[in-house]
Amino acid sequence: MTAGTLCAGTRTPLTAWFTAIWYVTGQKYGASAPGLKRILGLGGYETAWTMLHKLRRAIVAIALEIPEPKGFGRVRMQRIPDVSDHSLTAFVCSTVRPGSVVRTDGWSGYNELASHGYQQQRVCVVGYR
Repeated sequence: MTAGTLCAGTRTPLTAWFTAIWYVTGQKYGASAPGLKRILGLGGYETAWTMLHKLRRAIVAIALEIPEPKGFGRVRMQRIPDVSDHSLTAFVCSTVRPGSVVRTDGWSGYNELASHGYQQQRVCVVGYR
């Protein structure tokens, strides 16, 4: 049932993996292995660290539509090979209408968006490391 997935070869229950996915993707300032260990009630730090790193390698690019005045719209996700400007720009071009405002973090991989017809709005969280 888990062959070919992140969970392959582990003794960690699927419910713990799903909880870990929820935790890692829901943290505004990033997830940590000690935090994951605490949330899952794991006995060892090593298990939490391994899970976290497997999840980080598998994380996809996500585009979320934010209609005005509030709320969330459509979501598009895609696994990308890396976070280079080429990969990120290709993802945005394939999922977002040209001319749209694209909110990003401060990563330099988004620097080419303006040349492809997008308005970039950088949102940098103070205190994020």
